[in-house]
Amino acid sequence: MQVGEIFRSPSPRQGDRPTVDDLPNLWFHTQTPGAKDIKLDKGIWAIAPIPTPSGSRRPAIILSSTLHKAGGEQTPWQDVYDLDRGRLRYFGDNRTPGKDPATQQGNKALLEQLPLHTSTDRDERRSSAPLVIFRRVVHNAKAKGHVAFQGFGIIDRVELITQIDPRSSRSFTNYVFEIAILSLQKEHELF
Repeated sequence: MQVGEIFRSPSPRQGDRPTVDDLPNLWFHTQTPGAKDIKLDKGIWAIAPIPTPSGSRRPAIILSSTLHKAGGEQTPWQDVYDLDRGRLRYFGDNRTPGKDPATQQGNKALLEQLPLHTSTDRDERRSSAPLVIFRRVVHNAKAKGHVAFQGFGIIDRVELITQIDPRSSRSFTNYVFEIAILSLQKEHELF
């Protein structure tokens, strides 16, 4: 995958075709024998841990955003991509008033990675799951079924914040994750 490359993510999945609608087929290019397919219908998708010689390890966590929906009733936050500076400000997956945001599946997976990503121990950092980052995009006037690869990164820091649900006007707590997007310049932007 190349940074900025647009993939087709058709529904239903078509994992046997390398291209769909003249674009690379995300499901074909990301499938791994014996592993479940990635999911982009959730903003945070933690791939299930797999056994390794050094113990169980999560291979990656997939992050995706739909920027054209940001600030609306369904997504009352706005993830901020600053690829030129290698930064992403990514909002977690809680939006329920009164609910502990650490119990949401995506937030929980990212919080589990924080001590590994920020560890001073090299072996601990190596055992962490990279964050593979996508952004849903409008392509040929179609708002669904297209994602652009944005790169991969690690969590720098986490902040607990309060937001307002525009539908109910009630406040809820959530996390915002500051993510460093790692450079792929030496790899010519290829992952």
